[in-house]
Amino acid sequence: MSGIQKRFLSMLTRWRKPSSPSLVANPSSLDPEAAVAASLGLNPSDLTALKRLQTLPEWASYLALLERLYERHALRLKSGLPHEDYCQEIGALAAIEEMATYADKVALKLEEVHDHAQRVKRPDVDRRAILADSHWVTPAN
Repeated sequence: MSGIQKRFLSMLTRWRKPSSPSLVANPSSLDPEAAVAASLGLNPSDLTALKRLQTLPEWASYLALLERLYERHALRLKSGLPHEDYCQEIGALAAIEEMATYADKVALKLEEVHDHAQRVKRPDVDRRAILADSHWVTPAN
């Protein structure tokens, strides 16, 4: 087997194996942040770094830069392009939009998970009051 074939096979086996089996195998055993990280293909340290990055003053400059880049591609798109160039610009716009909104999507997902965990943990919820709601009560015959 040649060196290129060995290298290719080793890459294929790495791609088939999950990067962290404990996170992928049983996400319910993790804390909420680790479960969110695992569902997004991130490490918990990546989430911490992303949160820290959003608190920096340079974050606003980064978003402004992405906005200017988006506008530039949008203007080029409006100019009327051949099909290949049009598809390329659409892809660039989608990539820029994903870059600009990814951190907010992750933060929103974390917030949803924390809210859900708080609702599940609250023992003070009176379930009888919920069930006594007129929507749940069926008329007696």
